[in-house]
Amino acid sequence: MLQASEHPVSENDILIADIGGTNARLALAATDQKGLGRVRSYACIDFPSVDDLIAHYLHSNDVATPRVMCLAAAGPVVGNTIQLTNSPWSIDAGDVSATFDGARVLLLNDFDAVAYSLPLLESSDCMQVGGPAPAQLGNRDYTIAAVGPGTGLGTAALRNVGQTRISVGGEAGLSGFAPVTAEQMEIVTVLRQRIERITSEHLVSGRGLQNLYWALSRMNGSERPELGAEEIGEACIAGSDPIATSAMRVFFEVLGQYAGDVALIFGAIDGIYIAGGIAGRYREMLLNSAFRTTFEAKPPHDKLMKSIPTQLITHSQPGLLGAADYARRNANTG
Repeated sequence: MLQASEHPVSENDILIADIGGTNARLALAATDQKGLGRVRSYACIDFPSVDDLIAHYLHSNDVATPRVMCLAAAGPVVGNTIQLTNSPWSIDAGDVSATFDGARVLLLNDFDAVAYSLPLLESSDCMQVGGPAPAQLGNRDYTIAAVGPGTGLGTAALRNVGQTRISVGGEAGLSGFAPVTAEQMEIVTVLRQRIERITSEHLVSGRGLQNLYWALSRMNGSERPELGAEEIGEACIAGSDPIATSAMRVFFEVLGQYAGDVALIFGAIDGIYIAGGIAGRYREMLLNSAFRTTFEAKPPHDKLMKSIPTQLITHSQPGLLGAADYARRNANTG
């Protein structure tokens, strides 16, 4: 099982980073073997910039500047830069290289990194979420995709043709949300009191869970104080707040709809993988939710949707795993 390890690797010449809107995870990898070393997690708010984060990591782990860095971050890669979608941070590969002794800096969208991890996952790294059992990917041609609600809503597809794997990421989570049920239509109507354009991310993310709680409170005639995403989850588990329970129900319902849309958009008939902290934290709610029902409800392609496996990623660091694999394959190119 390719889980993160605390053991140092033999040649720590690649620094790997998976940078989200809230947390950043860093590790070291070797060009000549699989595995991760010195995996550490940090709150992004504790650092003014990615340069400060990297400098702290290297200093606190007593590591010399690696010759290659692969930085996967939650935002679109434009040229040699990434402006994070849900963070003020901006990453410029040239500036980072200049700061760290001319290191070669590779940039990835964070969900491109997750996508590159998918063929590396073992059966023990995933949990089936309804539907058919997944087939082995192997070296055959396939198209798969990952979706992940966290601070935002990440999405990327991976296409394998022959021996070539290419990830297609983007900002699909910011596409417009299309309500399906009468309840969802009412939620959108209420949310438009404070959000002009409703996207899928406005419902399926940490912030989305808060938006659902806010809207459902008003729909039920009880304008309760706003809760954080973790507070909503805890209240649902405790059974202490019916609005929190409803918010979690709608959250996984809409996640299923979105994941099904992603499967159709990319033709990802070989499997959809669910990543992100929220789904993993509340896996029992996911398994007992309407996720699979709403995933399959895509007429006229219901039969096709029923054939597509859906799995929850349980590996602790898929973003680091995929970014490390990408870095190894590209460290000496370009």
